[in-house]
Amino acid sequence: MAFKDRMKEARLKKHLTQEQLSKKIGVAKSTLAGYEGGNREPSMLTVSKIMDALEVDANFLWQDEMENNFPEKVSYDELEIIEKYRLLDNYGKETIGYLLNRELDRQTQINHYHNGADDHSMSNHCNSTSENASDNVIFIDTYTQSASAGTGQYLDDDSFQKLGYPANRVPANTDFAVPVAGDSMEPEYSDGDIVFVERSEDVAFGDIGLFVLNGEGFIKMCDPKGLVSLNPAYSPIKINDDCSFKTIGKILGKL
Repeated sequence: MAFKDRMKEARLKKHLTQEQLSKKIGVAKSTLAGYEGGNREPSMLTVSKIMDALEVDANFLWQDEMENNFPEKVSYDELEIIEKYRLLDNYGKETIGYLLNRELDRQTQINHYHNGADDHSMSNHCNSTSENASDNVIFIDTYTQSASAGTGQYLDDDSFQKLGYPANRVPANTDFAVPVAGDSMEPEYSDGDIVFVERSEDVAFGDIGLFVLNGEGFIKMCDPKGLVSLNPAYSPIKINDDCSFKTIGKILGKL
């Protein structure tokens, strides 16, 4: 891509027409069309106005012409991310850094599987906890759908993705993780929490477990009355012989 293409890319990302941008920088629409067509060259003053209007810098506009200086190309979307990152405080930057490293580790792990580097791991990764080469991150099979801490939510047995979590936050014996939806298990478990589950069909009375009742996933306390919420605003859910009921596992902790 050349200067003309980068300018057009930035204009489209700003959702500006040629006419709108031409008015912002004080040139005729036909002149701007000439810039984007590569038939005309803007003056340095006009270039300055273009950069201000599109919120880009010279490095972005001319990176393709200076490949020796910019071997890695930057798209407009990536440039926006950089600009937002610069506005963050140190805590925000550390948070983004952690997320980037976590996602990079996850993608590396996925590529490792897809490249067939470890056939044994490939055949068993859906049912096991996988530790990354880094001691700081553990990859856990995680439901893409939430289990309800409320009135019930459909839970698909096959809807997993492998996500990385801080190793020191994952309880021993964790088999998988699931997001929480609803407030029926507050104050212990809140909407948006991630809970870690040990797969088991035997959850004792008084323990918190993951259950599937008539196709809907519930995080509840196992009780002789049925599935009981910690939030007193919710009544116990009774289980009878007409129900399709299954115990999935025991909740070990949360993130």
